[in-house]
Amino acid sequence: MTCGPVPTTFRILARDASWELDLAPDAGAVLGEAIELALREAASVDPGALAAVMPPAWIARGGGACTWYVVSSPPCAPPALRRAGPCAGSLAAMTERDRSSAGQGPRATLARGNPRGIACHVTLVNPVAVAVTRGLVAVLDAGRGELLIVSPGGERVITAFPCRAPGPIAFSRRSIVVADGRALAAYDLVGGARRELVTAPGTIARLAVAQGVVWAAIDTAGALTLVRLGTGGWEPAPLAELVAAAPDTGIAALGADTACLQIPRGGSVCFDRCGRPAPPPSPVARDRWFRAGAVVTSAPIDSGIPRCAWHRVRIDLELPGRTGLEIALATLDDPTSPVAAEDWQVVDVGEITPTRGQGPAQGPVQPSTCDFLIDQPPGRYLALRLVLRGDGTTTPRIRRIRLDFPRSTSAMRLPGVYREDPVATDFLERFVAMFDASIEDLDRAIECFPVLLDPATAPAEALAWLGTFLDIALDPAWSEATRRAILGEAPTLYRQRGTPRALARSIELVTGVTPAIQELGGSLRPFGRLGAGRVGEVRLFGRARARVRLGASVLGSAPLHSYGDPDRDHIAALGWRIVVQVPGGEHATPEALARLRRLVDAQKPAHVTAVVRAGTEIALLGNDYAVGIDTRLGGLPASWLGTNTRLARRTVLARGPVRGGAGFAVGTASAIAIQTVLS
Repeated sequence: MTCGPVPTTFRILARDASWELDLAPDAGAVLGEAIELALREAASVDPGALAAVMPPAWIARGGGACTWYVVSSPPCAPPALRRAGPCAGSLAAMTERDRSSAGQGPRATLARGNPRGIACHVTLVNPVAVAVTRGLVAVLDAGRGELLIVSPGGERVITAFPCRAPGPIAFSRRSIVVADGRALAAYDLVGGARRELVTAPGTIARLAVAQGVVWAAIDTAGALTLVRLGTGGWEPAPLAELVAAAPDTGIAALGADTACLQIPRGGSVCFDRCGRPAPPPSPVARDRWFRAGAVVTSAPIDSGIPRCAWHRVRIDLELPGRTGLEIALATLDDPTSPVAAEDWQVVDVGEITPTRGQGPAQGPVQPSTCDFLIDQPPGRYLALRLVLRGDGTTTPRIRRIRLDFPRSTSAMRLPGVYREDPVATDFLERFVAMFDASIEDLDRAIECFPVLLDPATAPAEALAWLGTFLDIALDPAWSEATRRAILGEAPTLYRQRGTPRALARSIELVTGVTPAIQELGGSLRPFGRLGAGRVGEVRLFGRARARVRLGASVLGSAPLHSYGDPDRDHIAALGWRIVVQVPGGEHATPEALARLRRLVDAQKPAHVTAVVRAGTEIALLGNDYAVGIDTRLGGLPASWLGTNTRLARRTVLARGPVRGGAGFAVGTASAIAIQTVLS
């Protein structure tokens, strides 16, 4: 429903609408049930496993067994080079406040020589990379545009090179190697000469030098591929070879901005780039690593209306933490003309804002809707561009895109004086569109109201409310499937209520088993059916034994009743009585039997007396029983007088096992205190 006078329509981009015909993703995205980031290539390495021999640029292991260096860049305040010593000796320097905030277990303590930076006369602006060798520490400060070589304690600056590369960096004998995107250069520590090295096949994300060989982790759409610099240039290399050549970094686990370091005496400590204690990052399965970004573009979407005023965009999506989505729109009159950069309307739905020290978002992600108006000049065609972003551990998912056109709002129903100024008209249409959207949501709720009346489609939380219309109180112990089944068959059960079939079906829906219902009046009155009574086998009803009759009953052989018609005693003796039997096991517990009795009392006729029984292990010959309901075929249980055995009734005589002279065998000699125990 629309509030405007002009009829509107829409275009759907979804899996069912074959969005492959309209959208073209790059290699980083896939079109399936949803638009999402593609998984990384099989040749990529796990960033967490790579950290054991090739750490990220912001952390490096020092010369000691328990020393690490970390560069803290903004928003950490102040930016600095920090030295971590999380072993027992450094833990003694923690204050009581630090201990209470850290919780149980050891934590890292970080120290720096000066709050402003690594030396009194040097202030770091944006340190991005650190590397350590014997007696030297290198810090790459992109804000200062310098590569600083300092002493291990940060007391003095040994030398500095002008460098604005983003890193990473690594020491290589008498030089230091610096990465700048795909470019690689080496600075001699003595003299400062710069040498250009072979350009890498991709953006260098991590760097290491092991046994004189330069190794690099290449970032390709969020996937890390390991390569090394050989005599013939860069070549792919397995991680196992780097593990054998490079020393252990001591990093036990690595997150986006979190590192957990192994302590030589056992255990580990975790902290973030700002030096704050942090929980360990959550592990992520290897097959769930995604690419870091992708772009999905559309062909010009034709509205079929010249100079169409496109109205609204609605996107059904899932946006987990640490992911982002950017939507760009542009209108065109000529589908072949390019779109200038300044003509795009860009809407940033979500931004990657990782919480320092935390791993990837966990738990289910609730779907949401992105809804906004198109702020573009009129045009017949609409171009769409989607930019998906992620941190490699998860991905945004777009389920459906809906485009509404042309623009028709309630502003068109107002007097023309409100739309004389074009600027005021545009503002008014966008302003009243908010109220039109609310009215449309109400109309959609009214249209979807019949869905709430269908037990198969109603939400789980609405089932109890739906039961009130049928006067059905749903037991909290029933599962959702049971509730839906009961509500779905309620109309049929109401029409058949009071019959054995309806009672059996009700029990079957609730318990999942088919009961055996026995009507005593018909089954135990063979004289009421022609040919059911046989002479010598069936004792016919005796009226003189049903109640006391003068001149006919023997004193003490018949009860005395003062109600009802005595001529109908043979019918009322067992009339209106039923026995409901279910299998034993879980249905024989006191709680289950109590619930079953309440259900039977609610479904049977009021004048009928019902007895509920659960199956046992004993079958009594001469009585009615149902195999599988109250009978289990098997061996006889042990006989115990007074428990399950009564003399001359329900007793089976059999030769029992003789154990230690305590047995008693019928028909054989028994010696007191030897073969027979009297008790």
